[in-house]
Amino acid sequence: MEKLKSTDDIHANSLFVIKRDRRQQPAMVHKITSRISKLSVGLDLKHADLAGFATEIFSYLH
Repeated sequence: MEKLKSTDDIHANSLFVIKRDRRQQPAMVHKITSRISKLSVGLDLKHADLAGFATEIFSYLH
């Protein structure tokens, strides 16, 4: 699996998410970050980079 190198690569490839009702929406890093943040409530995040996690996850989407 090829990993994207930058946000420029991500925008150039125009990634989309297919919703349950079959609508297409552009994939957005901030939505992934928001979800990770909600799931990590109550955890010690001193050494965690949520935006970095989200960007890493987003880079593996295809």
